[in-house]
Amino acid sequence: LSERPKVLLFGVAGADWRVIDPLMKAGRMPHFRRVVEGGASGILWSMEPALSPSLWTTVATGRPPEVHGIADFIVHLPGGGYRPVTSDMRSAPAFWNLVGQRGGGREVGVVGWLASWPAEEVHGYVVTSYLPYIYNWSTGRPLKGTVVEGIPRQTFPDSLLAEIEPLKVKPGEVDPALAARFYDPSMAASLGKDSSECVEGFLWSLASDETYRRIALHLYASRKVDLFAVYFGGIDVVSHRFWKFTYPDDERYGTDPAEAAILKGIIPGYYEYMDGILGEFLDRMDDRT
Repeated sequence: LSERPKVLLFGVAGADWRVIDPLMKAGRMPHFRRVVEGGASGILWSMEPALSPSLWTTVATGRPPEVHGIADFIVHLPGGGYRPVTSDMRSAPAFWNLVGQRGGGREVGVVGWLASWPAEEVHGYVVTSYLPYIYNWSTGRPLKGTVVEGIPRQTFPDSLLAEIEPLKVKPGEVDPALAARFYDPSMAASLGKDSSECVEGFLWSLASDETYRRIALHLYASRKVDLFAVYFGGIDVVSHRFWKFTYPDDERYGTDPAEAAILKGIIPGYYEYMDGILGEFLDRMDDRT
């Protein structure tokens, strides 16, 4: 395996060149800049409606939603109600299903990909993104997934779950020093109800990405594969919730200037945080990756 060429796929949901370019020029995203300057880059023409499980299943399959069958976060049940989309609803193979076929001996590792639960049997391993029934903090739909206690088939093989369980970070366990990179927690008490809910959701999303960061770095080092893929959803989440604070002059929002002063750094801070994670992977890559 060490002599074969390998691929690292680093997925970042919702990242926007309007934010990336100024941060790269300011020296705040050196690892993204390294990748951009060393390869090809450009704006992706996305699909509408821009619903994350659908989009990222298209990335994984190379097929549009009408073929792969994942069109939303949820599906409505015939008798009423709904359930989150799951991997067994996908009607086209993902790249992790294809790696290792035809006796080639190739292995794949996947961490945190949307709509990957329940984990499928692959030539390698999968740590899924379990999408829970969570409706809160003004979203009106489920949040993006994480590793959830007591849910079966979150990993393949099943034995992997015990190995990664100690790496999980809960929202209430986020390192205060890490949270302070984005906003001043001592000022959070002065926020209104809606903004406080956004911060609550932010800590949930940060805990999820920090969980997958720790799991992915552990597995990338300890279980070498030919194709390693990891997905991070936090930039997408914080952009939905905090764009109006980072860009308060947009007249559509009517943002409170005092709240904007507290929360305006979350979006650029999250891009820098994601750049740091990319750097951790680049530092661990060999010259055949």
